Amino acid sequence: MKNKIYNGKIFYGWFIVAAGFIIMATAWGTVYNCASLFIVPISNDLNLLRSQVNATLTIRSATQMIISLLAGKIFSKYDIKKLMMIATLTLFASYFSYSLTSSIIVIYLLTIIVSISTTLLCILPLAIIIKNWFYEKRGLAIGIAFMGSGVGGMILNSLVGQWITLYGWRTAYQILAFIILIAILPCTFFIIRVRPKDLGLLPLGYLSSDNDSCMKENEESLTLKDATRTVEFWAIFLCSVILNISVNSLIYSGSPHLTNIGYSVTFSANIVSLYMGSLAIGKLILGKIFDSFNIKLSLTFSCIVIILGLIGLIFGNYTLALALYIIFGGIGSAYNTIATPIIAQKIFDKYDYSSIYGVLSAVGTLGSVIGPLFIGLTFDISKSYIPSFILSIIFIIISLLIFQVVMNRKTKYS
Repeated sequence: MKNKIYNGKIFYGWFIVAAGFIIMATAWGTVYNCASLFIVPISNDLNLLRSQVNATLTIRSATQMIISLLAGKIFSKYDIKKLMMIATLTLFASYFSYSLTSSIIVIYLLTIIVSISTTLLCILPLAIIIKNWFYEKRGLAIGIAFMGSGVGGMILNSLVGQWITLYGWRTAYQILAFIILIAILPCTFFIIRVRPKDLGLLPLGYLSSDNDSCMKENEESLTLKDATRTVEFWAIFLCSVILNISVNSLIYSGSPHLTNIGYSVTFSANIVSLYMGSLAIGKLILGKIFDSFNIKLSLTFSCIVIILGLIGLIFGNYTLALALYIIFGGIGSAYNTIATPIIAQKIFDKYDYSSIYGVLSAVGTLGSVIGPLFIGLTFDISKSYIPSFILSIIFIIISLLIFQVVMNRKTKYS
């Protein structure tokens, strides 16, 4: 049968995107965006130090970084769909098991399993699958799918807080585990298809693509090792670390900074809630930006909006400045999840995409690990978050200059 673009009135790739949205909303929205809600009740109930429970956040990030580094080997050796199916079941089982344990060691072991499962379910495989399905509107598709984490986080944070208060943290874990199973299992078992040819279809935009080899989906001629010999790879590597440290200033310092300069805890929480809503929408906007403009201009835009968000926090005593933080900070904070997979594809289109994207994703996680340490150190020295914001702006300007120099080396990015 001759391949075609559509099978019915709606391009099947959009069903893939919808499934990705649901997976991100329930898996990532639960595991990462609701994690902080359990720290206090678990600490109090099990008589643990706060630092012992906080360590699960570090374990989660470290595990994600390791799996990301191994992504190329994992996804080239094993079928992505089967991995996602297995990860669905292990995530449900391990997340439910949180509710049955009273040992911090067991909690740490479960956190490793939860983190591996989430990493094999969410950003890495979804970016690869969406890349296969979309030659056109790829940024929009990634933006819609990854927006699910923010939407899920907003909805579930409110519900989980109530469940913990009404039923206790163990029951809350059980409820979330069944939500994960019920929502994700149909997506990974029945909806997800790794490649259009699995359904006898072609990618969106294939007929208008000028790349004759675009149907050779997993036949990259150059390896990750080849990519590491390029100036572009190391420039993006360095800038990804810098930008993700800066983005963490927006994510983790917003509420404490606003409280530190005189706002009430309630007001600060409401501002951060609006910022999180903007982050969800920002993923869609940033994806559309990368679709509509060349990569050099899109990267410049990303750097500028992060800077504007940081300026909003620096001058947080003014209402207009808070609007900068909410609107532009939210858009800029979508950089790692949205820009990284698109940059990896556009600049390294003839290389081993899964390996390169895995490394760059891990680099983003490294920035997330360094970020809180950087913020905490500057605050301890100055008793203010403003120095970390100013240093972040300087780092971003350096990144922007590096981007300009590197992108000028190849005219197709200009």
